Amino acid sequence: MWSRLLAGALLVSILFGVICISSVQGQGPSITFAAKWEKDNLIIDARIADAEELTSATLYVIDAKSRDVVWTEHRILRAREANLSFLWPRQSWRISNGTNFIEPAVVVNTIDLPPEEAPYMVYSAPCQMALNQGEDETTALAYFDEKGRFHSLRDLSGKEYYRSMEFLRSASPTTPYGRYVKNNITLVVGQTALRFFWLNLDHGLNTFPAMVLDRSPIQHYTLIIERRASGEGPFVVEIEAEDLAGVKAKEFSEPISPIRKTDVKAS
Repeated sequence: MWSRLLAGALLVSILFGVICISSVQGQGPSITFAAKWEKDNLIIDARIADAEELTSATLYVIDAKSRDVVWTEHRILRAREANLSFLWPRQSWRISNGTNFIEPAVVVNTIDLPPEEAPYMVYSAPCQMALNQGEDETTALAYFDEKGRFHSLRDLSGKEYYRSMEFLRSASPTTPYGRYVKNNITLVVGQTALRFFWLNLDHGLNTFPAMVLDRSPIQHYTLIIERRASGEGPFVVEIEAEDLAGVKAKEFSEPISPIRKTDVKAS
């Protein structure tokens, strides 16, 4: 439940936090950070402080030309001060169903999971789900493992529409997968469609064209996430922090290019 609430909270943060100015002015988290290249990795060291207890910090890496968000990382905080280190591997996320692909997609690291679920839910991608063509859409989260394989699909209430055979065997080794599919999986091959999100500072949160799930659950519906090189930039780093009172603050870096290998600080 806790990890699901965090995922839902992060989706709300993505919906409203990056694309608009904080609704609360004045007091709030203070953020300072510096970024430097180490080979192809961008290392961001941040210090965040607040009179209230901090609750979260989120890193966004933005392509300065397209203004697309190419990378997101979320941290949960429980202190008034925090020293954080982020690593961006100069990559963005592509989602493919074996026939088509979309990029750069909003994909986020999943946090605070139970040990039995963690290997199958390393990353989550928010999406709009329609179980059958023409039906109303539901906001959901697709979960993937470290290798990018699709293992679970849940709406924000926690209802699960799909669980992979590997995930089921880990949680319930004696349950036959065929019976589980018949009794529990509600996705319809050739009908169920997912529209994943992309985020742009000018145009806000948008959805890509729908991807129809046209393979079987035993094949993970051939849905995968892949890391792709993000090009030459330049890129802008944003860090957003929120405190217990719900006050948000954000800081942006100047554009930084991996070619120049320059160090930058938040403006």
